[in-house]
Amino acid sequence: MALEIAYQVDGVETLLALVNEGFGHTIATSDVARSGRYSETLRATPIVEPRMDTTISLATSTRQMPTALHHLTLEIVRSVFGEVFGKA
Repeated sequence: MALEIAYQVDGVETLLALVNEGFGHTIATSDVARSGRYSETLRATPIVEPRMDTTISLATSTRQMPTALHHLTLEIVRSVFGEVFGKA
């Protein structure tokens, strides 16, 4: 399955608003996902493999349970970062 990037958003608040409304997912530092007005309505799933110096998280809305797309996105990110940074 290929990852489909429908929109490229250049603005953290706009991006988090779209994720909060359930329009997709984003990858950001945990500080971005857990701060601001969406801190109570976004879920940050740490991406811990492969090991990186900076922890990034997959932010999704807390209004819905993690979907197959959520899990697939984590697998793709882990695979891509594993190729770039090497396995832990």
